[in-house]
Amino acid sequence: MDDIFSDIFGSNQFNPTKIALSRTTLRKLRNLGIRNICFTDHDEAVGPYLKFYLNRKSIFFRQLENNPAFLADLLILSKDMKEILLKDERSLVLFGSLDKTGLRLILVETTKEFKDSSLAFIDNLVERLRGKDLTLEAIENAIEDVLQLL
Repeated sequence: MDDIFSDIFGSNQFNPTKIALSRTTLRKLRNLGIRNICFTDHDEAVGPYLKFYLNRKSIFFRQLENNPAFLADLLILSKDMKEILLKDERSLVLFGSLDKTGLRLILVETTKEFKDSSLAFIDNLVERLRGKDLTLEAIENAIEDVLQLL
């Protein structure tokens, strides 16, 4: 039975891929207060889906994983907002749109204390990736490049 549905829905097609960065790069991200970075994409048949992530253990990732509708809500919110505060009142999620339609996003999880440095990071990352294909290599290189600037 699973084989029938995997043929229709492409079972592995929408599983998110982990972004692999060096320890030095991860340390720089932590120093900026960045807990997680997620990239979303959109498929006409399925809707928004998580394409890449940095940290599976973050509060934000667990919410995305446990509640797929949460991603659709974020997509709607990102049209009018640049950030939201999660229920734990500690985690702040920043939005960066990678296309004119707002269907491809960068989501950065941080805290209120690191909002300014995280905003600078996401703005630079959006500038480097806007309009380009979201490949793992392009994302990893863009993150490394942006961290050299900050």
